[in-house]
Amino acid sequence: MSGQDQFQELVRDTHDSGIGYVPYFGFQISEKAPEFALYYPHVGPGGTEQPYIAPNTTPAKSYSVCYGSIWGDHWLRGLARFVRDYPVDGIYMDGTLCPGACTNASHGHKLRDSRGRVVPYFTTREMRRFALLLHATTRGQRPGMLWDLHSSGQLLGVSMSLVDVEWNGEQVWRYDPQWKVPLDVYRAQFNGRLYGMPIQYLTNQAHEYYQRDLGVTLLFDALLRPMEGLGLWQQDTFRLWRLFDEYELRGEYFTPFYAADARYRDASGQGLVSHYETPRRTVLVVSNYQGTSPVNASLDFACTPLATATFARDIRTGEELPIHDSVLKVALPAEGYRMLSVEPR
Repeated sequence: MSGQDQFQELVRDTHDSGIGYVPYFGFQISEKAPEFALYYPHVGPGGTEQPYIAPNTTPAKSYSVCYGSIWGDHWLRGLARFVRDYPVDGIYMDGTLCPGACTNASHGHKLRDSRGRVVPYFTTREMRRFALLLHATTRGQRPGMLWDLHSSGQLLGVSMSLVDVEWNGEQVWRYDPQWKVPLDVYRAQFNGRLYGMPIQYLTNQAHEYYQRDLGVTLLFDALLRPMEGLGLWQQDTFRLWRLFDEYELRGEYFTPFYAADARYRDASGQGLVSHYETPRRTVLVVSNYQGTSPVNASLDFACTPLATATFARDIRTGEELPIHDSVLKVALPAEGYRMLSVEPR
């Protein structure tokens, strides 16, 4: 059986199991690619680049490419054939639609400053052209095809306006894992809802930081995708994703803690509160992300739709928290969070 036949069988078996198939595409070319020697000098971004060597694979060096070069057209032609020949449900793009810096004069990127020094050219316009051609190449053949982009913070209109789901977060774990990204950075980078799409968060950090990361991403309506193995914390994540479906926690019902119309705040000033207001209930995300010690948050529901509520339920543990005189007290662990469902009586 040829490789093409094996792949067709894999996609067919995936569909027969009720699962969509979304293959991975990146932003690099491998030294083992047949066209590497011919193409790379003309399509690389110039300068000195440290090659990427994927873990747990046969060692091979991969190098970034500039999609403003002839590589963009070469890639699109290949993808057009791929979409025509294989009934995949979408494409996952690892940085593919992120404009980069290029200094390769062989394809015209040869900017110099007033002193004659080479300066990087950022391929924003070329990436917009590439994204539009990619749209025609894929969705022109198969309308509704999913675009799943891993951008690590590059939420730019040139590509975001065409994307269905965006993955963020990998730019964070490269730092000291105990370092915390300022909330204003998250506020700028988790704005996928402005484009009408869900945004999700990738972490490569150890298990000990998983709950802490959730304590900030959930404040921005962003789910977390863990990376290590298929252990207990992956199962916890999948359970949380199911709870989002069960409780109808969608972007159109979401209000972040920094919004001017945010109804619910911690009177103690120590916790942050975002919320979902669905047709059936309100779900609060109460977070102590910035705190290094436990805190007791206090939420006053007087003059809100929850003024008559008598209890809140932790949607993860099922614990019921009493509400007395329209005030809810919530104990939060250091760097932790709780998700609480509240229904008016």
